[in-house]
Amino acid sequence: MASLLEDLHSVAAEPSEQEDFWRREFEYAGYAAVKRIVSGTIGWDEPRRQFALTWLGEKESEVVRREKQMQLDATRIEKDIEQLQQDLADLQRDTGRLLEGATRLLEDKAQMQRDTRQMLWGSVAAVVMATLSLCVSMGHVFDGRDKTPMDLLQSTPTTFYVGAATAEANKIDHQASSPLRREGRRRVDRNTAP
Repeated sequence: MASLLEDLHSVAAEPSEQEDFWRREFEYAGYAAVKRIVSGTIGWDEPRRQFALTWLGEKESEVVRREKQMQLDATRIEKDIEQLQQDLADLQRDTGRLLEGATRLLEDKAQMQRDTRQMLWGSVAAVVMATLSLCVSMGHVFDGRDKTPMDLLQSTPTTFYVGAATAEANKIDHQASSPLRREGRRRVDRNTAP
């Protein structure tokens, strides 16, 4: 009875409608079932069998196309992974260079701070020396006697007392370590005595 209904359906239906019906039937049954029926001894009529072979060919082509696409996708993914690994290596190398540069900058900054401190103390020393020289010159002009910068420091108000005490201690240490200078100083004192 089922074959009678199929024959009636095949006579009554248009070819495109018939193929749409078969296609839905094959999709529902699945590739393996359709292939078993087509390759078996008991099968369908010739038009249905030919359409089943065409449908099986389409499915096989689709499977092959999907496999090729999967291979292409796998190759692309591998290339992307290699590129990401290369980018990561480049990033790590650049990070190392940045850290080296930052370390160098910190070292340069510390060196500049040391140099600035030295220049500042040098400037302070130059100003102090210039002030002392000016005081000695002024002492010559107003007092008429020869005074050393140490004499001026000792005679100034308490503002310079700490500096004078330190300078006096340095002078004593220096005179003790240099007998020739001490001897030269006595000669100068004898020559200038009244």
